[in-house]
Amino acid sequence: MSIRIADKDRITKDGRKYFYAFQYNKKRYTSSMYKTEKEAEIAEKHHKLILIKEEKQKEIKKREKLDKEKSITFKELYDEMYNYKLDKVKETTLYSYRMRIILLEPLYNIKVKDFDIENYLIWRRYLLKKKLKTRTMNGILKLLKELLNYAYKWHDINNRKIYNILESFKNPDALPEEMNYLTIDDFKLYASTINDLKYLCIFELLFYCGLRRGELLGLTWNNLDLSKRILHVRNNVVRPNNGIDNWIMTSPKNRTSIRSIPLPLILIDHLKKYKKEVKKKYNGSFNENWFVAGSRIPLPPRTLGARNEKYIKLSGVNHIRIHDFRHSCASFLINNGANVLIVAKYLGHAKLEETLNTYSHLYNEKLSEITDIIDKLDI
Repeated sequence: MSIRIADKDRITKDGRKYFYAFQYNKKRYTSSMYKTEKEAEIAEKHHKLILIKEEKQKEIKKREKLDKEKSITFKELYDEMYNYKLDKVKETTLYSYRMRIILLEPLYNIKVKDFDIENYLIWRRYLLKKKLKTRTMNGILKLLKELLNYAYKWHDINNRKIYNILESFKNPDALPEEMNYLTIDDFKLYASTINDLKYLCIFELLFYCGLRRGELLGLTWNNLDLSKRILHVRNNVVRPNNGIDNWIMTSPKNRTSIRSIPLPLILIDHLKKYKKEVKKKYNGSFNENWFVAGSRIPLPPRTLGARNEKYIKLSGVNHIRIHDFRHSCASFLINNGANVLIVAKYLGHAKLEETLNTYSHLYNEKLSEITDIIDKLDI
């Protein structure tokens, strides 16, 4: 026992001089005064029993919490992770979560701690039956891995053994996707069918500047310095579920997508004329924060797509998507001798490898230039 007698100055008026002092779980406890040593001993025992009981209750609650956490299903884990990410990732990422979770349905009710190779193979066969693109299936696999990482970090559920054998989807019979693009002559023919200055500027911005669709739709007039011939890519417009009215302004795809690029003279001329038209049309209410591809709000993607289909049909050029104008810009630059580093910077690619991997076939055509250089040397 840890019964002690108090110093004279601590003894109470009614003669209480005994107290207990002990350490439990690295914490020190000291009692008030008691008249007899026996009273202090009884009080100390009672105090220790209370502490032991409280500790057991805490341990039970801790185990119950861990058991509850480790009984979490994949659907419950997804809901938790989605809410956690709400203020940490872009709306485009949240949208991809919402689209991909649908194809994890066979795992919804499986407890994450019980996830095994059999569950994984059942889900994999389910996904293969959907006959999706390999890239799409690997995107869903990426979400599965992200969920397992989240479970490990926040719930201490270790699925590393199964995590380490998750394989990317591959299609050995798949042929390389053919890249569609317009040559400069094709684009001139395409542009000749556009009788609306607004859409001429829009499609010239896509072809000559290689903008992504969201970057084009997020472009405002104050992003254009027409006197200095500079276009500043600062915004990206996202429309969740392809909605017309519910659009969101975000930052561009990645850090290197935020860029400033020079504008060709033909675009400068057309943009100046178009801006005058817009100012005249809205009779003084025009604002520099308005969208170039739109007005007070950005143009709906469906409208942009419909216009593209119209001009393809009128001009007779090969069918291309809106994103293929970006490929067209890259091929135009490369075929006219642009350095790969410049092309990467112009397009806002995150890594040089992205440019090389996407457009390596175009550079292959220039390999003969290497021997031409060597042959001209006096060696």
